[in-house]
Amino acid sequence: MGRHDQQPDNLDPELADEALMQRFRGGEAAAFRVLVKRHQDRVFDFVLRQVRSPETAQELVQETFLRVVKNADTFRRLDSQGSAPTTPPPRTSAMANSG
Repeated sequence: MGRHDQQPDNLDPELADEALMQRFRGGEAAAFRVLVKRHQDRVFDFVLRQVRSPETAQELVQETFLRVVKNADTFRRLDSQGSAPTTPPPRTSAMANSG
């Protein structure tokens, strides 16, 4: 089994993305490598369908992961459809009085 088939730095491959991002924000670079390994093929396939150029797709995937690194502090969990979970707006006093 080659190095690329192993989980980086022996991290549990079952860790959720949220837990990996939390570890990455805490300074554990290996957690980000697990995230990249987990998602890079799916992201590449999606981008390739849009741009139809493997070279351009690879550049855009790299840019995508760089943006994740730069914005790690504002990471939000996505649901299985790739959307941010929605929460109802807070109730205002007028709403509370009408119900």
